[in-house]
Amino acid sequence: MVLILLLEGSQILALTLDVALKLRYLGETIVFACEEPRPDPVYAVKLLNSTIVDMEIDYAGRNLKEKESINKILETLSVQPLCPVGDGSTYYSLTHDRANDLMGNVTVALFSSMGITPSTDEDISKLDSSKLLMMYVKLLSFVYVYFFTVASLAMVLFSVFVFLTRRHLRMLYRGMAVGTRIVLAVFLASFISFMENFDLAYSFMTSPMILFTFTLTLLAGLSLLIISFPPSFR
Repeated sequence: MVLILLLEGSQILALTLDVALKLRYLGETIVFACEEPRPDPVYAVKLLNSTIVDMEIDYAGRNLKEKESINKILETLSVQPLCPVGDGSTYYSLTHDRANDLMGNVTVALFSSMGITPSTDEDISKLDSSKLLMMYVKLLSFVYVYFFTVASLAMVLFSVFVFLTRRHLRMLYRGMAVGTRIVLAVFLASFISFMENFDLAYSFMTSPMILFTFTLTLLAGLSLLIISFPPSFR
């Protein structure tokens, strides 16, 4: 049961990470559109469009507004030139505000596809894309706490299993097995303290390492136990 709960939490965190990585790639694509040597403007707009299409956003229901906004921005970007030229006095379509609007609408659409909508009265249209993403990730902070609470509980249960299975005959090795799992349980629970500094928790929640934390911790614990036991107990 605990492992099932752990899997559910990891799936939600995986979806959050997936959204964060998609938005990061979209941001890199926007930057690429105006990097030197600049790509053909038509190609750059098509690349932006294909990047958003590849996200497979479900525009059903309340996402229709975001879909219209995204399409309108992409149509506007077709106006030449796409990026500033020379001293920047020439009109260009890919302004900072327009790029921020594109990122913001895609962010809202992606999280709405997951069934996540802010309950705050704050006008999210006034938030820039990075703050908007952080706001959505903050809504999922309870999943972060839930995940590491369950992961820590799972490690505690593994330590209890040592006594139930009686795999190790000597109390010394049994104590080492239990002690190692308890230490790892405390280690996993310590990640909850990241929520006191949300910037730190945000960086961790949008990093692929969060998906492998429990697995790597478990493998590290098993490896430590195997190394510490004499050959007759391996």
